[in-house]
Amino acid sequence: MVPDAKGRYPIVYRFDMSNPDSLVVGQTFPVKSRDVIYVSRHPSVDIRKFLNLIGTPLGIASQGAATAANLGQ
Repeated sequence: MVPDAKGRYPIVYRFDMSNPDSLVVGQTFPVKSRDVIYVSRHPSVDIRKFLNLIGTPLGIASQGAATAANLGQ
């Protein structure tokens, strides 16, 4: 890690916002100019994206098979 021009190193703080204590501390945490606040996604968002990734092609294939079966009748 490289210090800035004034010899300071960046510090990263992590708050678990599912913990009530972190919520209280986070509300009183001092934020200064040029600070960066990063909010991560909930793990369920990644699961939902994965299921959409898998479900969309399967849905298209299912509709295609149903259409082909209907045309064959």
